[in-house]
Amino acid sequence: MKTFLFTVSYFLGITVLFCQPIGQLPLFNMNDLTYDGAFRITKNTFGPSSINYAQGPIEYNPDNHSLFIVGHPYQQAIAEFPIPPLVQSANLSDLNMSSTPIQIYAEVLDRAPTGNPEGLDRIGGLHYIPTTPTPTLIVNAYEYYDAPANNTLSTLIIRNSNDIANSAIDGYFGFVGPAGHTSGWISPVPTSLQSALGGTHITGFSSGIPIIGRASVGPSAFSFQQTDLLQATTANEIPTTTLLDFSLSNRLHDDLYNDSLTNDLWTHLSGATFGFLVPGTRTYFTFGYSGGHASGVCYKCTQDNGNLCGGYCPPIAADRDQYYWLWDLEDLIDVKNGNIAPHEVFPYDYGPWNLPFQVDLKKIGGGSFDPINNQLYLSLQMADTDQGTYSRPPLILVFSTPPTSNSIQPDICLWMEGAYDNANGIMPSTLLQKGLLPANHPYNVPPWDYFGTEGQGWTTADYPATAVDWVKVSFRTTPLASSEVAATVAVIQEDGCLFFPNSEVLSDGMGSSFYIFVEHRNHIGILSSVAVDVSNGMLSYDFRISDSYSGSLGAGQKELAPGIWGMFAGDGDQLADPSGFDINGTDHAFWEPFNGLFDNYIPADFNMDGDITGADKILWNINNGIFSAVEK
Repeated sequence: MKTFLFTVSYFLGITVLFCQPIGQLPLFNMNDLTYDGAFRITKNTFGPSSINYAQGPIEYNPDNHSLFIVGHPYQQAIAEFPIPPLVQSANLSDLNMSSTPIQIYAEVLDRAPTGNPEGLDRIGGLHYIPTTPTPTLIVNAYEYYDAPANNTLSTLIIRNSNDIANSAIDGYFGFVGPAGHTSGWISPVPTSLQSALGGTHITGFSSGIPIIGRASVGPSAFSFQQTDLLQATTANEIPTTTLLDFSLSNRLHDDLYNDSLTNDLWTHLSGATFGFLVPGTRTYFTFGYSGGHASGVCYKCTQDNGNLCGGYCPPIAADRDQYYWLWDLEDLIDVKNGNIAPHEVFPYDYGPWNLPFQVDLKKIGGGSFDPINNQLYLSLQMADTDQGTYSRPPLILVFSTPPTSNSIQPDICLWMEGAYDNANGIMPSTLLQKGLLPANHPYNVPPWDYFGTEGQGWTTADYPATAVDWVKVSFRTTPLASSEVAATVAVIQEDGCLFFPNSEVLSDGMGSSFYIFVEHRNHIGILSSVAVDVSNGMLSYDFRISDSYSGSLGAGQKELAPGIWGMFAGDGDQLADPSGFDINGTDHAFWEPFNGLFDNYIPADFNMDGDITGADKILWNINNGIFSAVEK
């Protein structure tokens, strides 16, 4: 099965959609990275910790233009520092210093309601989510020396990342997949790739820690849904989809000691510390450190500089490198689809990454990617050697990936009365389960006349796993139809949120705020009650929590339960409606000849269960006489 992305271009004011196989996206090349500069963080102690000898997990906060960073290994405390102006230099003395934190260091690992039952003592990754009313910080953690290899937990949720020291903290939770494979970095999946990869985010980890058999012996990738994480309880695990993974028996390279001196891929000295999807490409970019590729790997031996190793090390002390591994998403999708095993994937490019600053340790400790500005932040362990003899803070380096289109990502949720199950608070994916969803969206006919190719050739397997139906979505600068600037179609899911096969229909050149208009084939269309502002490249609106625009006449939405709003069901013959929407006798006449048909995908199925019965007539009867003056 081929996997598709949808891209959009504009020519003479006409929107043209292209159905693009993922395989036609370019592979990322390391030469495409641009060094933007670097900055330093003060060694000073704030609260219980400092940045000295920090191992490196970091996370960019776009709301404050700041960096969350894990301090000294002993405390594993998190602080937030502002990002000073970057300086493009390879000299430490030229770089600006971030000297005063926004938040001082706060310890978090033992603050879960149930304590820390597995003794997790290292933070492996951070991820910031701008949730409301307060933003959230996800913390992945692991036990440094898990001798019995029995950890199952990994994840905390700091519910208010604006006040880490006093925030409620939920957890611990566990991802499906061994903890030693899923307790490192977390990075977002671009909207256009979420269906293909099976999740909104990726979590990963690798060996490079003690007890190698518990870890992925090579970079891993597991996709998951953000809602599953944020709504997790201590009693369940967060579902994942395996995309890339290596066990000790199925490791990335067999010769971990490099006895052959031909292994330039992965040894006992290798570790990946961050992974992310490069926008506009089909590349999963992982990086960290490696060694022993020139001299091999020894265990508790004496190196050429006279140093006695405490564990694995290269006989030649300088035989270490900052390292990267690049993976083709087509291979990861093949893993998801069951065509190959997770350990059968091989990076299309890998090798030493010679950063502007070189220190003996040569370890990239962590990373964070800002998809709005296409900037990659990484921490270089113990690279700041100018803050005192016994002070070794990391340096923060920043790179840019090639620019992509300045698209605005839609984030829209709504309920439809016909499908809504009030008892369970979802809309069941009955049409998908019955295999009735079409091999193309249904809006390429009057009165919609939308001819985009989203969904073309889809089978049931191509739809999101909780797909309910298609809707048409338009974007306007005023409530009037004449102000429309773009349109697309989307798949509505059980939780009411829309999946956009073409997530690049809007660009920042079209405006900074938009009215959102949603149509369904047998429900009254709805318009956002206000023009929605674009924030951090996102256009977010939730129709489920309040009534929609109604103007001076007619209805907006229906209150399905206290505080729960949805589209009115029963408008099956929308060709007969004038410029707005109307549920009347014409819709009953439209339903009547189909009554008694089963397993059909037609607008007369008002409750969207695939069968046309009296249950649909009841919905029409309840709403008969409802109209909306919102312009089509």
